[in-house]
Amino acid sequence: MLYLPLITLCFFTGAECNFITDYEKHFGSKTPYRAVENNNLSTIEFEGKFFQCLRVAPPTYCLGCQPTKIWYIIRHGARTPTNRVLLSMKHNLPRIAQMIIRANS
Repeated sequence: MLYLPLITLCFFTGAECNFITDYEKHFGSKTPYRAVENNNLSTIEFEGKFFQCLRVAPPTYCLGCQPTKIWYIIRHGARTPTNRVLLSMKHNLPRIAQMIIRANS
């Protein structure tokens, strides 16, 4: 009798996965990389303009594109940072940006 709940649990757990649609793979903060990876390396069309991307290791350059500045704090991992950590990141970003600029001057 002990096996019946276990078998029922396995049956319903397996059946639940069969109903996941494509858009449901993109929900949540812990989506696996394999579910959302972009394998499309074709020509990029943006606002009616075509950009042919040249794969030059390591970056990819697109003809007609001009790089712009981006500052991004990357925190790899599945845990969501607390409000205290987020405020600390926001507070320290200008100092980190200045250190990067000075190091590359």
